[in-house]
Amino acid sequence: MERRKNDRVKKRLSVSIDDKVGIVSNMSPDGMQLIMTALPGKRNVYVRFQIDDQSFELKGYVRWIRKQLSIYQQYLVGLSITNATYEYYELIQKPM
Repeated sequence: MERRKNDRVKKRLSVSIDDKVGIVSNMSPDGMQLIMTALPGKRNVYVRFQIDDQSFELKGYVRWIRKQLSIYQQYLVGLSITNATYEYYELIQKPM
């Protein structure tokens, strides 16, 4: 059984989640996977993107967290998007 409705697109973008920095690993219209060194303090989060001179924010929900095997303290964080913006959908389609 397929777990996702939409395919994930590999991207490498810096984001801020409740003032904690993360790197987008992959994203889809419904969610994204992040690499973070500090975990969000709650499940309902605000994700802020700053790309070139444009910034936007969307709401997400932390679905899962996995500790990454690394010499650094890193976590993979799975987010579902609860209110995607037009800019977010454009970002998924934009080649990087």
